[in-house]
Amino acid sequence: MITGDNDELNMENELEKLKMQAQFGAKFFPGNMELPPELEAEWLKNVRAFEEQYQNAPPLQTMAQILGNPGVKPLHEISQE
Repeated sequence: MITGDNDELNMENELEKLKMQAQFGAKFFPGNMELPPELEAEWLKNVRAFEEQYQNAPPLQTMAQILGNPGVKPLHEISQE
């Protein structure tokens, strides 16, 4: 890849990060390792896919809700056997 292509992909990656910050509240922190722009673009694509799936997932349920909120007998009503 030539430098101009890398510059363009770097700008697209930065734009994608800004979009994800606005849409999902994503936070990106600078690291000490530079990723190739192609790898960073693929990573951002995967993070976006995860965030979109999470956003559209059904609400979490407790185990009691899944079991139909069964009643629980008071301890003194339960036989020791």
